[in-house]
Amino acid sequence: MLITVPAAIIKSSEVVFTSINEKAVIMCEAIGNPINDQMIAWKRNDSDAEIIPSERILISNEKGKSTLTLLETHASDIGHYKCVAFNGIGVQTETFVNLALKQKPVIIDTNWFAAASEAEEAVIKCKAIGVPNANFKWSNDVEGDLILAFSLEDIQSNQESKRYSISNKNLANFEFESKLTIKKVSATDIGSKFKCSAYNALGQDSIEIMLRQKGKPEAPVNVTIASINHDSVILSLIPGFDGGAQQTFRAKYKKVSTNSEQDHYQISEESNSTRIAIRGLEQATEYVVAVIAKNCFGESNFASKSLRFTTKFVEGTSGGSPLVDTLEKQKIKSFSKIVLMIIVIALGLLIVSANCAFILVYIKRKKKNDLQKNNQCCENSNGVIVHNQYHKECDQLQQQKQQKNHKLENHSKSAENLQFTHAEVGFSEINPQQFEFIASTLMLENSSDDNSGSKRCKVLSIRENIDKECSCFLKAVGDTPF
Repeated sequence: MLITVPAAIIKSSEVVFTSINEKAVIMCEAIGNPINDQMIAWKRNDSDAEIIPSERILISNEKGKSTLTLLETHASDIGHYKCVAFNGIGVQTETFVNLALKQKPVIIDTNWFAAASEAEEAVIKCKAIGVPNANFKWSNDVEGDLILAFSLEDIQSNQESKRYSISNKNLANFEFESKLTIKKVSATDIGSKFKCSAYNALGQDSIEIMLRQKGKPEAPVNVTIASINHDSVILSLIPGFDGGAQQTFRAKYKKVSTNSEQDHYQISEESNSTRIAIRGLEQATEYVVAVIAKNCFGESNFASKSLRFTTKFVEGTSGGSPLVDTLEKQKIKSFSKIVLMIIVIALGLLIVSANCAFILVYIKRKKKNDLQKNNQCCENSNGVIVHNQYHKECDQLQQQKQQKNHKLENHSKSAENLQFTHAEVGFSEINPQQFEFIASTLMLENSSDDNSGSKRCKVLSIRENIDKECSCFLKAVGDTPF
């Protein structure tokens, strides 16, 4: 009888360390019945898509064993890989393998100071992150390199000497911590600097930590407003050195007022975290606040910079009395006034522009109408417009033109422009500029004199605007020999 067993993973890489452009090999092995070459698949992080082999990525499977090889590691390859085993029986099993990028240790989250009193025990901490594991060693400026050095390969035991002990611990995510314990602090230890060095095959990082006498804490730094309401505010801070004892934080605050009687501080509740809550404030009120730290030895100085803030305003009324606007609302009102003023100015300019345009159009149309009226009036019987004079002759000449119209029907007309000079025409009362104007625009009628054989002409018509005022002067030219 054939017994079938679901596939189960029995061995895999937990962490594989690699560098950029370096080869990385990840292995996974499973058992089960039946067993075949395709029972293991590789996936990336939480994706359901299987990794596809390529020129850079190789996958080899043989009898429940699978190897994923990256011939050249890229930065995008760093992360978790999932080995999935399934032989068609039951449900699949899986495990994760972490591909980590090698890096030298970097010391993190470490104070520059430690504190102790003479004859007491002192503990100095040092944290670092590194891939692969970071090892530690300690030294000081009095004794030089300490004999004790701790390696994570000896994780089961603590190294000890007559005065010092060192213990290291693997925290998580390639973060490591080392503690140097001074069993009995001497007078020479106070004020000394102890050097912590974290190292691996790729390099090391170091920091010097001064051992100080226990005392008051240092003032907090980087105090900021985390949130604000109509009756409360929450402050955020970064602690300073605690002075070697547990410290708490509190805020001193007061209303901003010109009344000296109200110029006194109130104290908030103490907080042992990096956030301080101040409650019971008045709405729409400006306050100034400063933060201090406290331990069993006393209080620190105020934080280097005090803060000003204004509580928010609650819409509505209290006890039937109107509430005072907040500074924020006052700013909004000022802004609204400015906007309104800009709108009024813009509308005024628009109205002025429209009026100017209307006046210009009116003037233009009036001039056009006057021009048409004058053109109708400003034609003599010969059709010549000479100068802006004798406007009173207009009506008379208009009648003369009507009387002579029947004479024009018996003459043949020519549209030819005749070339003649001022002397030939003989207009003694017309100056040269007026003559050039007439000669360039009039149309003549040719006629022959049977007795003398000379030719004469009559001006038939001419229409021309003399000036911008659209008025005209009519001058009868009459028959002109040439």
